[in-house]
Amino acid sequence: MGCAIARELSRFRVRAALLEKELDVGLGTSCRNSGVLHAGFNYTPGCLRGTLCVRGNAMMDDLCRDLKVKIRRIGKLTVALDGEDEATLRRLKEQGEANGVPGLELVGRDRMQAIQPGVEGTLALYSPSSSIISPYGLTIALAENANANGVDFFLGKRVTSVIPLPGAGWQLGTGDGETFTASVVVNAAGLFAADVCRLAGIRGYAIYPCRGEYYVLDRRLEGTLRTLIYPAPKKNAPGLGIHLTPTVDGNILIG
Repeated sequence: MGCAIARELSRFRVRAALLEKELDVGLGTSCRNSGVLHAGFNYTPGCLRGTLCVRGNAMMDDLCRDLKVKIRRIGKLTVALDGEDEATLRRLKEQGEANGVPGLELVGRDRMQAIQPGVEGTLALYSPSSSIISPYGLTIALAENANANGVDFFLGKRVTSVIPLPGAGWQLGTGDGETFTASVVVNAAGLFAADVCRLAGIRGYAIYPCRGEYYVLDRRLEGTLRTLIYPAPKKNAPGLGIHLTPTVDGNILIG
């Protein structure tokens, strides 16, 4: 997330700028998600993504408090419907514990019902550190804080060229003909990160996007869903399945 990187850079004595191709921040993948703060049990032990997921989860309370962003630690039930799913949950629990995910617990039907009335399954993995945040609120708050700390934001600036300069540094050109120079360039272009790499002559990276769709339920149902509900993931499936997600604003997402 470019705004998070910008905020972190603003803590140091560096001159930093953020180029954004849209006319405002938060119009890309940073905010096109369900707002779930994952616990980290879905990732292979030892991989960087799993390590950073667990560390990032633990850091979010302080970050959201400092930025006055909504966060709710509501936990998550990953539900099994048959024996194959149960074996998956046991593997995920071992995987999560190897990653350092706190408080993972395999629960039966009675405990499932106590956590979320109406949920059905043969077994569930409960992860209390799974949470929800507002991705919109977080992205905007990060940008505003970075800007207040001295980071310059240039909106509507789509990077169209990345040229190495003699000696050191880079020149970035934008679609409107403007140029920027920097000693270090951080590529945080989301779905277009591989395109920016190619502009700089860096090959070998590719983005494989997966589109999700959600129904957004009315806020009158706020409180009926107390926790995140996910199915046990299926082997070789492209995503984590159809799940139920409360939002910090009171809606429920299904998709």
